[in-house]
Amino acid sequence: MKTIFLISFLMSSVGFAQGDFATQKQQMLSNIEQNIAGMTAHKDCVTAAQKAEDLQKCRGIMREAHMGKRMEHMEMRKGRMDEKMKRMQGKMAAPAAPPTTPAPTEAPKQ
Repeated sequence: MKTIFLISFLMSSVGFAQGDFATQKQQMLSNIEQNIAGMTAHKDCVTAAQKAEDLQKCRGIMREAHMGKRMEHMEMRKGRMDEKMKRMQGKMAAPAAPPTTPAPTEAPKQ
């Protein structure tokens, strides 16, 4: 339940373009449905457990699923960071604008 709330909160704090709203909304709903399905599967596993070893297996399955999502998120983050670095390098490589005030040719005499 915390996961669903966290995802909803994070997605609501991101600004989306008006034309992209329907696509983003559908993606958010799809993500929520996937999370609910995963939590339901975990609940079913725990409900069916008969002994401590069964619970450990359920926990292992849930951890694997979580690590998969975490790795996917880290890859997305790395991609965004790479794009940001390229943009920053492009700005640094652009020729500098000439100064608006001419530099003094001589130091003022005292």
